[in-house]
Amino acid sequence: MITIDTQIWIYYFDPNSKESKNVNSWFHNKRENGIIQKQKVILNAIIPIEIAHNLFRVKNLPEEAIITNVTNLIRLKNVTLHEINREVIFQGLEILKKLSRAGIGGRDSLILATMKINKITTIATHDKNILRILDIHRIDPVFSPPMILKEGEKFNENTFKERLKELK
Repeated sequence: MITIDTQIWIYYFDPNSKESKNVNSWFHNKRENGIIQKQKVILNAIIPIEIAHNLFRVKNLPEEAIITNVTNLIRLKNVTLHEINREVIFQGLEILKKLSRAGIGGRDSLILATMKINKITTIATHDKNILRILDIHRIDPVFSPPMILKEGEKFNENTFKERLKELK
């Protein structure tokens, strides 16, 4: 099981972003049977709304295509939406108490709470604040090959910046 953070989906759906090619390759890699084909994905219910919110601000993306893409995403047979309920909020508050000074905000705390409740230990993200969290397995598919940080492995800001320069 995996959680895929909002920004990864935005890059996936926005063909104009410089990150789109690598993210799409990671999602659909034919040689290795991409993530969409082989993983069960659990998303906090806030993620599809965040995706649409951000895509509506991208020029030249038809609004109906945005709605269709987000709707199709939540209908995929291997995608499960996890509602925002009391348990998620209580867990999110605990995460905020622990990580807010490290840059984790309200929406991220709900996503991390959903992971904790569902015993998900892997997230695909491009968010440096989440990439710094040591007790989860992190994948950043913006890069080719993806940057993978195992549980306990520290995020290296300099490596991240150098790899960003490689994106075209």
